[in-house]
Amino acid sequence: MQDEENLYWILAKISALSCLIPFLIGLICIKKIKTLVWPVFILICFSVLTETLNYVTMKMEMKNEFIYHIFTILEFSSIMFFYVMFLKPFVHKWIILGMIPLFLIVAYIDFRINGLDEMNSFAVSIESIFLSVFSLISFFIVMQKMLYANILATSFFWINTGILLYFSGNFLLFLFSKYLYISKEANFEGMYAIHSFVNISYNLLISIGFWKTRAQ
Repeated sequence: MQDEENLYWILAKISALSCLIPFLIGLICIKKIKTLVWPVFILICFSVLTETLNYVTMKMEMKNEFIYHIFTILEFSSIMFFYVMFLKPFVHKWIILGMIPLFLIVAYIDFRINGLDEMNSFAVSIESIFLSVFSLISFFIVMQKMLYANILATSFFWINTGILLYFSGNFLLFLFSKYLYISKEANFEGMYAIHSFVNISYNLLISIGFWKTRAQ
């Protein structure tokens, strides 16, 4: 049992530190980063800042759930700007940007339900649905319009795949995370080990997306 707990803790640490990989690769490729990818690089900067604040507040034994409430809004907004850049030839940008104030309403409802000292399970669940749908729509347009001769050579493919993997893969976990945490279910740590693995994969895919900017 102790070995399992140590394994979960190590995996969680690796997951938290994995955001440094796309951050460093983004800095290396920063002169090559194009308009489409900039919102994602800004998101990674937010991720690094969030993980740093999380570490500091944990060391100070402070409640830090409010940090993730703020990060969720920044995360959703950044990714929506990524989709604005990609989808603007096909969808009016204000339709996509209109999702941001809509999500702010969702975040406010979550605040009324959970406060700032509890997990924002409602907001991240809705975020997962929205972003998974936008990711699938983007892939559908790519296939329908045949936009790329070699899609694997594009930053878009790797970043969009990362978004789809992360938010679709974590949807059920986000949806039931508060229940699992409060009820102290034995499977809570095991399920969050899945989240850690998905998060590491997400950051690696974003890293590949940044690296692909060098050849574009």
